[in-house]
Amino acid sequence: MPQRLNIDDGATALPLNALFRLGEGYGWLNGGGVTLASSGSSIDVTVNAGTVRVDGTVVDFVQSTLTLPDGAPNDHRRDLIYIDYRGKAGYIQGEPAETVAELTPNDRFQNPLPAPPSAQALDGVPLAEAWIPPGTTSSDELDPGDLNDVRVSDVGGLGIIPVRSSDPPEADLTQDRLWRNTSAEEYRAYTADADAIVAFSTTTVTSFSGDTTRLVEDFEDSIKDNWRGGDSDFTYTTPSFEASAAAYWDQSTRATDYSLPGDGLAYYPESGDTVAMAVYAESGHDRIDLAFGKDVDDFTGDNRIRIDVPNNDLELLSTDADGVSRTLGSASPTLSAGAWYIIEADYDGGGSGVHPTRIFSTDTSTDPGTRATELASISSPTQDTTHQGRGVAVAIVGEGRIDYLHALD
Repeated sequence: MPQRLNIDDGATALPLNALFRLGEGYGWLNGGGVTLASSGSSIDVTVNAGTVRVDGTVVDFVQSTLTLPDGAPNDHRRDLIYIDYRGKAGYIQGEPAETVAELTPNDRFQNPLPAPPSAQALDGVPLAEAWIPPGTTSSDELDPGDLNDVRVSDVGGLGIIPVRSSDPPEADLTQDRLWRNTSAEEYRAYTADADAIVAFSTTTVTSFSGDTTRLVEDFEDSIKDNWRGGDSDFTYTTPSFEASAAAYWDQSTRATDYSLPGDGLAYYPESGDTVAMAVYAESGHDRIDLAFGKDVDDFTGDNRIRIDVPNNDLELLSTDADGVSRTLGSASPTLSAGAWYIIEADYDGGGSGVHPTRIFSTDTSTDPGTRATELASISSPTQDTTHQGRGVAVAIVGEGRIDYLHALD
């Protein structure tokens, strides 16, 4: 995992983590200043229009207003204001705490306590912190010094290739810059310290075929830190699909866990991805679910692929937050216990809310295991646009394993 600092490491953890994330395609490009909005009844801030880069994608956003929670009764609090992958403004409420040092308008944000909310796995770009004193109920009680700008500029390098260009991409280069030259078809960089353009070797290190694979979860440590749901009694065990261990459940009741953007998974599926996971029915009396498009903080509220081994059934479902399920399509593959399968769905692969779904047998004679034969498909499922989030969930009823959750784009 890339370098991260915990908030416990001090008041500089938030901006330093933002610097580290530039290499992952997260950064501020322009606009997005946060100011206090006049209000005598609520704590309102204005997020001005701008542009950020989220997971390598340039995202424009319009001006909007956020209402932050009232201040805590006794202690100060620091809230984090950000823009997410959709261009929507949001906030993460901090934990109130007694300040360590005496406050002045110039040093309040240097206090280690209260700490700002963690943004280590935020699927967005931080813009500002808001200092909320005890008992505050309106933005008119605050002053501009209660906002701290935490925007970190994306300078166009540091792990991402922003442009294809002839030399140079700008007429006046003043800082390190990386690009791909369109005439020589090679990577070049400007180094400010040497005031020179250099070329990189174009020797092939490795090559890839087919879709780009993003690992969402390998379950090496079972389901714990980045998942929620209250049923995290999975253990990890062998044999696994590709690695040394798979998440394992051996009870007759249901185990459920889910994860939402910000919980810490390496990637959260989005429209256009193919969501895939390896599943293994241990006893033949098992049902395993992979959910995607989750948009509520609950185990339900998503689209899900369901494999029912004893009934030779593959289903695509839409489950509402109240637990009501609708079948969007089904197929009848021949299944058996004691074998790995891969289930997958094209998130919006047939149009918005249309998710073609498949199941494959696997070839585990090689390491890693791979798709072997397509056993069944739901090629034209019913359209349902109810759930379009990025969260994921898994469930096992009976005895089975799950491994290697991927998103292919």
